[in-house]
Amino acid sequence: MWRYFKSKEFWLTILGIGLLGAIVYFVFFFVFMPGYTNHGESVIVPEVTELSQEEAEEKLSAMGLRPEVVDSLYKSGMPAHAVISQDPLGVSRVKPGRRVYLTVNKVIPPMVQVPDIFGVSQYQAKLRLEGANLAISKMEYVPHEYKNLVLGAFFRGKRIQKGDTLPKYSKIILRVGRGKGTQRTGVPELVGEHYETAIGML
Repeated sequence: MWRYFKSKEFWLTILGIGLLGAIVYFVFFFVFMPGYTNHGESVIVPEVTELSQEEAEEKLSAMGLRPEVVDSLYKSGMPAHAVISQDPLGVSRVKPGRRVYLTVNKVIPPMVQVPDIFGVSQYQAKLRLEGANLAISKMEYVPHEYKNLVLGAFFRGKRIQKGDTLPKYSKIILRVGRGKGTQRTGVPELVGEHYETAIGML
């Protein structure tokens, strides 16, 4: 038996097994694995925020990436379907075929309710509107004994009331009292009024 271990045939067998192992190792790690994991290959993710969804998808696909819209939000001032954010971020280095998740701008903004802005001061109405994600486009002053008291509100030419729904970030027109100017007037009854309302009535 010891003669066999010392024989040329034994060492040729060992050499053959070692050579076969080396070939398997080389094929697995340098041929199969690089093709499976794209080892050593990477691409830079292009910056696509603020582009249209169509433009962003074309740009990402051209780089061998896979765009996917995962969410939609509404951002005032951006066109509908514009890309708000991306993940991974632009200029990130990733492997080819990586998914890039996009958040796009909604076509229609969400609706919000008109708060109670009537019978209060202009200042208080402004705060309440801002809290509801609405804004004042302009003020219309009309004759009224109480200066800066909100008497009405309009959106696109139509009178609106508390509880009406408007697109988020809409701008409305407020109609407020002009007051009596320099004419002498009596002091209005302020008992029971909110502070801001009382200020607007003086």
